[in-house]
Amino acid sequence: MWVSNVTIENIKAFEETTEIALDRKMNVLIGENNAGKSIIIKAISLLQYPGSLSLTDIRYGEQHGRVAIKLEDKSVVARSYQQKSPSL
Repeated sequence: MWVSNVTIENIKAFEETTEIALDRKMNVLIGENNAGKSIIIKAISLLQYPGSLSLTDIRYGEQHGRVAIKLEDKSVVARSYQQKSPSL
């Protein structure tokens, strides 16, 4: 099964919603430190390891985060992370 697309929202370096299209043959991740390369790998690893991301991966100051992985057959594996609102 081929992962065709990864969507990351409010997770670490990914502000708002970012869609990353993946090529069927080869993909190379290049970037500075803290640019989000490892989060892309962690997002894809959700297919086998549902605990690869956690609430601590939500971007500082945000209440929610989301990762969606689209497979070649158009099915989607998605995980949402929601911070609890502080009690008053």
